[in-house]
Amino acid sequence: MLKKLEEYVKKKLTKDKTGHDFEHVKRVLNLSLRISKNYSDVDDEVLIAACLLHDISYMNGYVKNHHLVSANLSKDILLKFKFPKNKILKVQDVIVDHVAHMGKSKRVNEKLPIESRILRDADNLDALGSIGLIRMISFSLRQDIPYFNFISDKLDESFYGNVKFLLDWPKKMLTPKGGSLAKQRVKILKSFIVEMEKEFS
Repeated sequence: MLKKLEEYVKKKLTKDKTGHDFEHVKRVLNLSLRISKNYSDVDDEVLIAACLLHDISYMNGYVKNHHLVSANLSKDILLKFKFPKNKILKVQDVIVDHVAHMGKSKRVNEKLPIESRILRDADNLDALGSIGLIRMISFSLRQDIPYFNFISDKLDESFYGNVKFLLDWPKKMLTPKGGSLAKQRVKILKSFIVEMEKEFS
């Protein structure tokens, strides 16, 4: 059932140009499974289904509040593939929870289910390191913003500002393993930022 779901997602996200294609989904899934090995209470079916569908709304191009749209779309998709009905709502919640600005304000980070914390960390990890740099280059090109303006650049003001925005993400991780992986990956971004500052000063 999950294999068929994976094939469905692969087909639907083949033409994605936003950086949320099936390759991103696969990386997030692999990272999630890597993090989940540290926990004994993870519902693997819920986690895998949520990983596969967390960006499914991008099959229609860029959408606002993609986490909410993906969660809504996931119900019919999961029913189609005969996913256990008693777990569908949990999958939807995990999908909603995977972004920092959650649609459910009452669900604070400390009380998020382990599947939600794992998916959020895995998704954020894919924005860091060498792969994160590649994705940020693509994102910045779509924004049509300059490489660099000033040292004070912030998110959406330049490519430099976009990368700099990611430097404190290790502090935002919700699992110890996610935090340690983020610290390793952010070293690449810090080195890159230092070199940019030298070259543009």
